Amino acid sequence: MSKKITTGVIAIVLIAALLLCGVITVGAVGVTYPQSGAAGDTVYVKNAANWGKVFAYMWNNNDDKNAVWPGQEMTPIGDGVYSYKITGNWANIIFNHGNDGNKTADMVLGSNGGRIFNNSTNSWGDYAAATTPGTTVTTPNITAPIVTQAPTPGSGTVFFKNESGWSSVNAYMWNTEDDEESAWPGKAMTNIGDNIWQYNYSGNWKNIIFNKGSGGDGNQTGDLVLPGSGSIYISGSNSWDVYDTSPLIIKSFTADLASPQYKGTAIVLSASAQTQSGTAIYYKFSAKGASTTVLQDFSTNSSVIWIPSATGSYTLTLDVKDAAGNTNTRQITYSVLDDTNVAKPIIKMVTPYSGTTLKANTAANFAVTASGGKVGTNLLFYKYIVKNASGTVINTP
Repeated sequence: MSKKITTGVIAIVLIAALLLCGVITVGAVGVTYPQSGAAGDTVYVKNAANWGKVFAYMWNNNDDKNAVWPGQEMTPIGDGVYSYKITGNWANIIFNHGNDGNKTADMVLGSNGGRIFNNSTNSWGDYAAATTPGTTVTTPNITAPIVTQAPTPGSGTVFFKNESGWSSVNAYMWNTEDDEESAWPGKAMTNIGDNIWQYNYSGNWKNIIFNKGSGGDGNQTGDLVLPGSGSIYISGSNSWDVYDTSPLIIKSFTADLASPQYKGTAIVLSASAQTQSGTAIYYKFSAKGASTTVLQDFSTNSSVIWIPSATGSYTLTLDVKDAAGNTNTRQITYSVLDDTNVAKPIIKMVTPYSGTTLKANTAANFAVTASGGKVGTNLLFYKYIVKNASGTVINTP
């Protein structure tokens, strides 16, 4: 569907609505539903929000559900992770704390083998069980610094990605109650830029707690096992990676829409890198599904639009190089779903794309690609909202 606007356009808000029996259901931009679910799958929750209990409420309709509200209580399996084995082919799910109002939104239940939901960031990630019986580790699909070398035990350097907004960061390290590097709250870390804090330690320490320091009002991580020198802890995803110290550093590689999305959706891949050589940096983007497609060969452009035409699991690869010959690479996984029978309205693409500059008092054509509405009359209805720089709506929606 197309529309022409003649005005000083700053922001365009688009809503695709499904009209069914007189009820309008509004679809959101950037759908983040997991894949289709089935009995026998196990669903996991990372209880980062510290709910006392975690329940899984699943349903297809009012008469077909796994239990009365709040659903079935999930089982703690360690490291703040809760699990629940799905008993039927349920279409929808809500994670909740019981009857105190702490709950997620209504979500489409997906194929959750190897998937975990974080109730603090409201996001899905990958999950894998640790090899040591009775312990688990979460491995969300993050875009932390690339692994350049394996962590080493003993004296060394540890890093902290401060995505918690702390004004200061301390590192408390210990082996036992009688064997600690220093008294609580530990040693102050140094901010080295880009919200990354560094601490050079001495000794063979097994455990670490990052905290805000004296007067930190309880702001701290849980008890963590230190992987070794060169490790970086990302507080936003509660996960470890290895800090990138190469001459050409990839600072970020992200998709503007979280995985999974539906085929035909315009997904903007963006990256940033920093080189010690001071020379130009070139970016290459590739997507590997059934075959590999180069989305952009080496160029100074640090972003590209990817529109997947087929469903499946993809490996998205960023390759960077500088004029001095340094190289680096980063990969993220991404799932693309089929929207053939999706009932919810889905906005897949808006052209011009987000971020396009539109001139004041000049006609601007834009088009919307949407799908969904596969129920009832199978009709989608569109509403266009135009806002100026101050956020005021300047058209009649």
